[in-house]
Amino acid sequence: YPNSIAFKINESGTAIGWWNSPCQGAEWTSSGMTGLPSPVGRRSSRAWCINDAGYIVLNDDGGYYGVPGTAYLRSPSGVATPIYPVLGHARTWGTGVNNSNQVCADLDGPWTEGYRYGRAFLWDQTSGIVHIIDPPPGSTGTYSEAINESDTIVGFSADSSGRRRPYLWNLTDGFV
Repeated sequence: YPNSIAFKINESGTAIGWWNSPCQGAEWTSSGMTGLPSPVGRRSSRAWCINDAGYIVLNDDGGYYGVPGTAYLRSPSGVATPIYPVLGHARTWGTGVNNSNQVCADLDGPWTEGYRYGRAFLWDQTSGIVHIIDPPPGSTGTYSEAINESDTIVGFSADSSGRRRPYLWNLTDGFV
């Protein structure tokens, strides 16, 4: 598969990523590759992470083409649930999913202000956005990278000049 990237893999050996240009989400199994088109028919999408049950976080790349993009949680049967941004944020970008189908994701800052003012958040299918992770003192934004089975999110915060610091965060204790 030319121009393809396998990005993450789950315990059953299913890998996800993207292929071609423009990018289209993809899933690789022992049977070969399957394309995962953007749920809203946009030009580009990327499969970003997968859990052991086969739920995939699929990111619609609309934001790279001048329109806000949206993250989706795609079930093994192909049903894609949108993870919508909240007022004042341009798009969502999913970065992790655990085996409880909880997603860590990011809200971009206002479109003109770039990544330094975004917010990481915890999302689930029942409640939607469960908690927005506000930045720690001295930082202007938070970003998620992954979530584990204990609902702990790892990511980084950034200050107004773009310097980054790692963090661990959970719903019970906040920053740990």
